[in-house]
Amino acid sequence: GEYLVISNDLEAFSELYSNQIPIVGPFDFGFGGGGDEVRIFDLEGVLIDSVDYDDESPWPIEPDGNGPTLELKNSNLDNELAESWSSSSGFGSPGMQNTNYLNIHDNEDQTPSEYALLPAYPNPFNGSVNIPFTIPYPTSSKIIIFNVLGQKVNEISIEHFGVGKHAIIWNGENELGHDIGTGLYFAQLDISGARDFQKLVYLK
Repeated sequence: GEYLVISNDLEAFSELYSNQIPIVGPFDFGFGGGGDEVRIFDLEGVLIDSVDYDDESPWPIEPDGNGPTLELKNSNLDNELAESWSSSSGFGSPGMQNTNYLNIHDNEDQTPSEYALLPAYPNPFNGSVNIPFTIPYPTSSKIIIFNVLGQKVNEISIEHFGVGKHAIIWNGENELGHDIGTGLYFAQLDISGARDFQKLVYLK
């Protein structure tokens, strides 16, 4: 199959991605950050497909204007179901296969086998960092940020996430909302006694 890329700001798109990607645009509307409906029509005006997406759980909450995009895991899945969608790695992959494409014939790809932190990006970071993680089944859980002295800097609850691969965005602030200093930090996934760590380097 082929891909159609549309953008309401061609210059900004070309600066972020490659100017070799064919784009349709500009246009005078945008997609709602708090959820919206996308509809596709053929040349005769017949509705071919549509999706009414949201940015609240159970839909992926990361694609909300901070970088990651909303991706359909596989075009054969029901796009009306929130679990058919995921947050992209990085800033997505316009004009190419989605970054988190799911082979629906491989059941092992659909459900993670363990709680785990995946490589954070960008890392080192300045401003905010994406911290991906996997959940094999829902439970009370959180991601805790520590400094090199073992002091807790921030804590982010992830108990509202369902089974699958997700990511949270940490904006480099402590629990009081103050910016952290340059240095080495650790993200800890703390679930039911199991722990996984990830090094984070913050540069100002």
